[in-house]
Amino acid sequence: MQWLTNKTQDKAVTMAGGAPMRNSTLRDADAVRKYPEFITFVEALKYSNPDWRPIIPVWDKINVQALGVGLSEALTGKKTPEQALNDLVPPVTAIMREAGYKV
Repeated sequence: MQWLTNKTQDKAVTMAGGAPMRNSTLRDADAVRKYPEFITFVEALKYSNPDWRPIIPVWDKINVQALGVGLSEALTGKKTPEQALNDLVPPVTAIMREAGYKV
């Protein structure tokens, strides 16, 4: 993990198209020249909540089996974003009910 996340390696992975893991990489001049959207991302991180997800045991199941699929369908154009999100309601509801939540 230290090798993968060290400053030099993180920049190399980022410059090859991978996602940066370090704030220093997001601010690196070479990386910003190649990916100017990092400027916006750094600003957004100031306001983000690192614990944004629901802290419930079934979150991973929801994230993988429903949300991930829906987002993929929207991003690839298989469905409109609205339809993809609307289609998430039944599987998420089923997962929540199966786990004993009243929905």
